[in-house]
Amino acid sequence: MVEREVDGEPAVLGLRVKEPESRSITEIGLLVREASTVPVDSVSSFRQALRLAAWPRPIRRLLWWLGLNIGRQRANYFGTFGVTVYSSLGAESLHPLSPLTATLNYGVIGPDGSVAVRMIYDHRVMDGATVARALARVEHILNTSLCTELLALAPETRASGRFHPAVVVASPGAASPLKVL
Repeated sequence: MVEREVDGEPAVLGLRVKEPESRSITEIGLLVREASTVPVDSVSSFRQALRLAAWPRPIRRLLWWLGLNIGRQRANYFGTFGVTVYSSLGAESLHPLSPLTATLNYGVIGPDGSVAVRMIYDHRVMDGATVARALARVEHILNTSLCTELLALAPETRASGRFHPAVVVASPGAASPLKVL
């Protein structure tokens, strides 16, 4: 989800990232950054959402229902999971609403590197034990391969003079650079 201004008003628009598992954190970050700066009508998923928003509410509701409940359309139109974060504003949410099967959300990163990570999920689709195992895997990835990738960005970030918020989180030498609470 990316916050943009549409017709002079703030709007939150979904950004589909195809095959995120095959992309680096840098590539995903660039996609999000680009989507937050280019003209709104140049992003396919934004155009689709705005076209839908132009229809009367009963038709929008029907189209949402069809997209969410007909075969593979849910994954095609909405994706399989989402990430939504407002921690950069100093806020966090215990349960953001989402039409997706699973939504990952995290809070404000503490001075010690700890962060509350939550997965909101549709219990009709998956069991809580599955979600608990997924969160344990997220913590492992945050503290190993992702941390390594972020630390590798640190010299590049310093040399370019650009601020990369994720690099601040990774602290070399810490026993556990990121902690999931």
